[in-house]
Amino acid sequence: SAIETAYDANDSKMSRDDPWANKPIELPLDDGMARVIFDDATTCFNINSFAQSSEDDAQNLAIAEFVRLAKHIGLGEFEAEAIAQSIADWIDDDNQRRPQGAEDEYYTSPSSPYRTANRLAAAVTEIRAIKNVTKEIYLALAPSLCAMDRQEPSPINVNMLERGEAAVLAAVLGDDVSLRGAADIIAGRPPGGYSDITAFLAEP
Repeated sequence: SAIETAYDANDSKMSRDDPWANKPIELPLDDGMARVIFDDATTCFNINSFAQSSEDDAQNLAIAEFVRLAKHIGLGEFEAEAIAQSIADWIDDDNQRRPQGAEDEYYTSPSSPYRTANRLAAAVTEIRAIKNVTKEIYLALAPSLCAMDRQEPSPINVNMLERGEAAVLAAVLGDDVSLRGAADIIAGRPPGGYSDITAFLAEP
């Protein structure tokens, strides 16, 4: 109810400037009050998008976007590609290893063996168990990632991005947009956000 009320009050346009995005919404209860804090899911890369079929290159597009994101955060391209393929192997339902990925034969060899999930990730924390993901790499990547319960890429709402999330926007917009350029786009957003995607894409 609180979500629908906030959504309808802004003509179905969500923005970081909306009151609900900046402070808790208070809901009266019979014996007190509840405070609801929203966590937006339109400012992150969905790691489960790696599970898309490779037949239409959707998976390759997801990997390319992830590699751009990781590079903006400071990882090397080869390292980022290996992590992307390892995540894809972790969540797919087969045991065929990608060139730089890892399947059960890798995870069952240590002294404390375990197996791949073979299903969509339930949480971003799962990638901590994946080949090549060190603690440092996880801490760098995790704020930009999410694990949605679907294979499609998570939609990015430019009106909800903060300057520190510029890597997500730069990754979506492609190789021609730098991290600094994406940060400038976010900083130059009009008050209340763009009215629609056409208005955003009209920006030079």
